Amino acid sequence: MKYRGIVGPLLNSLQTGAGPRPNRLVGQEIKTSRGDVSVYIALDTDQNAHLVVSPAPASDERLRRFELKAFGITVSDWSVGNRQAQKYLDIRCVLNGNETLLRPFEAFCDDFLVDLEDGAPTPEAAVLRTAHRWYAFWARQGSEMTQQAMRGLLGELTFLEFLIQQHGPSGVRAWAGPEKNDHDFQSGHDVAFEVKTSSRIPYQIECNLNQLDRGLFSKLYLVCFRIGGSRAGTSLPEQVVRVTSALQGDDAALLLFEERLAMTSYSRAKESDYASHQFDVGAPEVFLVDAAFPAITLKSFATPPDMRVLDVRYTLEVTGVSGLPLGDLSLATDLQRLCS
Repeated sequence: MKYRGIVGPLLNSLQTGAGPRPNRLVGQEIKTSRGDVSVYIALDTDQNAHLVVSPAPASDERLRRFELKAFGITVSDWSVGNRQAQKYLDIRCVLNGNETLLRPFEAFCDDFLVDLEDGAPTPEAAVLRTAHRWYAFWARQGSEMTQQAMRGLLGELTFLEFLIQQHGPSGVRAWAGPEKNDHDFQSGHDVAFEVKTSSRIPYQIECNLNQLDRGLFSKLYLVCFRIGGSRAGTSLPEQVVRVTSALQGDDAALLLFEERLAMTSYSRAKESDYASHQFDVGAPEVFLVDAAFPAITLKSFATPPDMRVLDVRYTLEVTGVSGLPLGDLSLATDLQRLCS
């Protein structure tokens, strides 16, 4: 069943009808193919819009992070029409007379219905999937991505796609870069892979003092991609689709990916802008960061830098060291450790 554009007309119909009684919603049921789920589009006595869904989760703790002044996802007790009161998953829009807020609310609800039909196990799982996808639009619509940031994220997502394809959806848990960790992919203090991109070969990369510090992990690798501009290459939104496609069938991993993606400067609202920038992504090379690998760390200083120096960065030209292709069998064990 197609849901695009279904919520708006139903809301318009409710707005022209008789209003609800106090402490009740006036609503219209939205039929889905899910026999285990009931969905109603509704209005309260203040003419605020609601999409209420049952069964409701036991708690709205996981949903509170999406609370905004005019929009929220909660668990609420409602009576819809003449039905008895019960708990609903409540997607609400507080209008305060501002009808322009309805358009993004309606679009969100349409997306939620699609996610519900696409096999999300519960209404909570479906709304979390939708909300994570919209989070960048709500919270980060003013942020911009530089060319360097696009290339960096493209490198991380290309590595992530390989990780998922070879070692399963659990690879998403290892993607630590969006959480502002120094290393892009890591598993505790066991193993880490730092991803860097360069527009030229030999690779020229920028590092901080921790990123090539092999003492922080049992094993540390550097993954380098040559990524240059191209008129017929891969765009960032295309790579995002590749990762989400690789995660189809694992709702938990897909939700985690959307959450991590939203933590970057990537905005779903600007995907059409990103699509105009295409890149040629070269085959990655993987380098073991061992004692012979060129690096500057805190241990490189006879006297540690003053604590008031908050960040030290240096540019490294990766030459004189041997690399391996990402698919080399000798890396398989450590890549599996990364995903465990």
